[in-house]
Amino acid sequence: MRYRKVLMLGVGCAVWATASVEAKSTSQAASENKREKSISASGDAEEVKVTAKNAPDGASGHSAGAGMMPVQTVPKARSAFTRDFIAHQPPTQNTASMIASMPGVAVGRNDPLGLDDQRINLTVRGMAQTEIGYLMDGIPAADPSNYKLYTTQNVDNENLARVDLTQGSASPTSPLYNAVGGELTQTLRTPSDHAGGYADFSGGSYSLDREFFRIDTGEIGHTGIRSYASFSHTHAEDWRGPGYTTRYHMDNKTVKEWGHSGAELLVSYNTTTSFYPRFPTLAQWKQYGTNFNWEKDYIPGSANYYRFQQNVRNAITIGAPMHFDLGHQLTAHLTPYYMHSDGYGDVGSSLSNTGSYYGNIPAGNLNVSPSYNGSFPVSITDTFKENNAGLNASLSWKHGHNTLTVGYWYAYFAQPEAATYAAADANGSIASMSGKYPVVSAAGDVLHSYNINFMQQTNTAYIVDEYSALNDRLKLEGSKNPLVLRSAL
Repeated sequence: MRYRKVLMLGVGCAVWATASVEAKSTSQAASENKREKSISASGDAEEVKVTAKNAPDGASGHSAGAGMMPVQTVPKARSAFTRDFIAHQPPTQNTASMIASMPGVAVGRNDPLGLDDQRINLTVRGMAQTEIGYLMDGIPAADPSNYKLYTTQNVDNENLARVDLTQGSASPTSPLYNAVGGELTQTLRTPSDHAGGYADFSGGSYSLDREFFRIDTGEIGHTGIRSYASFSHTHAEDWRGPGYTTRYHMDNKTVKEWGHSGAELLVSYNTTTSFYPRFPTLAQWKQYGTNFNWEKDYIPGSANYYRFQQNVRNAITIGAPMHFDLGHQLTAHLTPYYMHSDGYGDVGSSLSNTGSYYGNIPAGNLNVSPSYNGSFPVSITDTFKENNAGLNASLSWKHGHNTLTVGYWYAYFAQPEAATYAAADANGSIASMSGKYPVVSAAGDVLHSYNINFMQQTNTAYIVDEYSALNDRLKLEGSKNPLVLRSAL
C-alpha cells in the first residue's frame, strides 16, 4: 500500500486599515487645544492579486471539506466526493471502497489495495449491493446478470472527477431498474482546454507496481473538439496466499461542445488477471488464521493448487452521451452505449474416471491420466461472454416551476456461459485455462457442470413532471415503469 507525505504551504495576505485617533488630555487644560494629526496615506493605491491553479492531479485545493463536502442543491439524501478527495487516495483504490466513509454505507472487502471487484460486499442503509444502481457518465455500468459494480474495471482514479451516492431511490430518468436502495454515479474528468500530459508512479506493500500515463490534446484546431487518452499497468501480490493481480487499463474521452449543446464519446478497456482466495470456515480460521491458503507448489493429485483458481476478465465500454438545446425551453438527451466482457473463472476440483456423468447419463471411462485412486485433478473452467447494448432517450420542456420530461430506455443483454473441466498433467499444468481442451465423455461429448444462454430485454418508459417550489427546496417528481423480460436456455 502506498503512503504519501503531503506538505501543505499556506500563503496568507492581511490588509490593515489605519484610522485617525484623537487624544484628549483631561489632566492638563493647556493640552486641550492640542490635537494629534492623523497620518494620511499618499500615492497610488496598492493592489494585491491572489491567483490559484489546479494541481497536476486535478485537485483544486479549495473544495469544501477537502473534497468530501461539496455543495448539494437537490432535496435528496446525497453524499459526494470531488477531485480534491479522490486525488489524495491511493490510485489503486476502487470507488466502492472510497464511499465506505459516507453516511449509511458499509463495505466489506478482502483486498487492502482495492484491486478486487469480485469480492466487494456493499450495503447502503441496509440495502444490498444488488439494490444499488451504478452509472458512469450516465451509462448503466453494473453487470446486468448479477449487479456487481466492477468499479475498478471502468475507470482509473486519475480520470475520476466526482463520485455521487444517493441514499434512497434513484432518479426516474436514470437507466436503472434495480436501484431501490441507492444510486452510485461516477463522473469522468473533462478533457483539458490545453495540450499536456500527466504521469503517476506507485509502489508499496505486496510488491505493488503501478504506472499511469495520460495525454490531453487540448482543443484540436478550432473545431471545439478536445480529447484525452490514458494507459495504466498495475501488478501486486495477494495479501495472503501465493496469488497475484495484474491489470491493464485504457481510458479515452472526447468532447465536442457548441452553444448550449454538446456530445461526448468515451471508451474504456480493461483486462485483469487474478486468483480467487481460499475462504476458511470459522474453525479453519481459528486454527490456521491467514495461513489457510491455496498451495503454492503443485502436489500430485491435489486440487488445491493456486493456479487452478485463476480468474481473467476483459471488458470494454463505449458510450456517447449527448444533449441538444432545441430552443423554446426544449432539451433532448441521448445516451447510446455498448459494453462487452469476456473471460473465465476457474476453480480446482476432481473427477472420477469411471464414476462421472453426462447429465444423468454415465459418461463411461474417461481414460484421463495421470489419475490418483481412480480420480484426477481438474480446473472447472467457467467461460462467459457478455454483450450489453442500450439507448436512453428523453425530451424535456421547462416552463416556470415545471419541467416535463418524457423518455424511454431500451437495453438488450446476452450472456452465453459454460463451465467445462480441464485436466491437469503430472506437473499441475492445464493445457488451456480458457476451456479450449475440455474433458469429454467416452462418447466424445464435452462434460459440463452447466451450459446456459441467458438473455434479457429491458423496456422502460418514464414521464416525469418535476415541480420546484420553495426556492427549489421542494421537488415533486413523476413515475417510471420498467418491464424486464428474461429467458435462459
